[in-house]
Amino acid sequence: LAGVDTPESRTKDAYEKKLGLEAKEWLKLQLKDAETLRIKTEKPDSTEKYGRILGWLYIGNEAISINEKMIQQGYAWSYLGEKKVKDFTLLEQRRRNNNTEPEII
Repeated sequence: LAGVDTPESRTKDAYEKKLGLEAKEWLKLQLKDAETLRIKTEKPDSTEKYGRILGWLYIGNEAISINEKMIQQGYAWSYLGEKKVKDFTLLEQRRRNNNTEPEII
């Protein structure tokens, strides 16, 4: 997903891992019943250094991307290539404000 950075789910930091797994679960729940997905890329070859395609993901005809929702609801930070700052307090505050806490299964 372009423009976002989520907490790592593969880390030794137990707290970051918990938040990373919650972000993953939230994304799975959003996509679970989606009938159609749209991916908008900035350019035809939008792959990054690990070979992943970067883009904005939309469910159906929704105007707000999943990327933006992850940021708004506290599951990711905005990331546009600058130095990463992992502010877990910011994510927690956004989740409390939006009352969004998925259950990890």
